[in-house]
Amino acid sequence: MGAGQDPVQASTVSEEIESEGVLAPVGSEHGDLNERGMTTAEYAVGTVAAVSFAGILLKVLTNPEVQEALLQFIIWLIGLFSDLQPF
Repeated sequence: MGAGQDPVQASTVSEEIESEGVLAPVGSEHGDLNERGMTTAEYAVGTVAAVSFAGILLKVLTNPEVQEALLQFIIWLIGLFSDLQPF
């Protein structure tokens, strides 16, 4: 119950919510209090995904065939842009 809140009004609202079967606590800005750990779980899943992506990228970029293809692409880009005329 918040500061300065009428206890009679708070209990009435609480009873109305309980009678409707709503699980969110009265006055909660962020939903159900049982979901407080969800932010941590979401960060953990995001971190695992980022590390997995980095591992796959590292494996691909250390492949000699991929390195050769990237080098040829960069050389092609340099050649393409070195032929540009100034405005």
